[in-house]
Amino acid sequence: MDRCDSYINYLNRNILPFIDYERLQQSYDTEDKSYAKLVLNTLHEAAVKEYGSDCLKCRGELEYAILPGIIRSLGTGRICLALLGIDLQSSGEHCETHFLTKYGVAIQGYIEDEEILAYMQKMYSGEYTYAYTPTVIGDIHLDKNNLPEAIKDFFSDFQNHTDALIQAVIDEEAEGANEDDLEL
Repeated sequence: MDRCDSYINYLNRNILPFIDYERLQQSYDTEDKSYAKLVLNTLHEAAVKEYGSDCLKCRGELEYAILPGIIRSLGTGRICLALLGIDLQSSGEHCETHFLTKYGVAIQGYIEDEEILAYMQKMYSGEYTYAYTPTVIGDIHLDKNNLPEAIKDFFSDFQNHTDALIQAVIDEEAEGANEDDLEL
């Protein structure tokens, strides 16, 4: 299993089930966006753990990565946390987006539910600006110094937001470790 698959599996087991998606959606509209920043930091810390670094490289040992980040719709100005697929064998081509919405994870281009599709079109219609938390050396598509203020503000202190969600993940891992010990 490669590191990208390992990250996805880790998210599916230990983080995504613990997110309160309704609260996350509400947090996007608050001034401090604390819960959204907490979730982003949790996703980021998991990426660092699974990829072994917060700095990846285009044309390096990894071919592809799913990275935690944020999008800002150019049509509505709204922000949304996302898991962004980045081709590391090219110059950092952005290939897929998994939006974290009140409905859970919605994969761009693969939404079949009419209610979710209408919601996504209303909230995040059209093109968007994106940024991800790790550094990707050689990505010519993302200039972190030239991001919209909403994304810059979000990134300025998201790593200061840790507690409940991370603690839930730690507790779940400890419980899983204890169950594994019992099975042995």
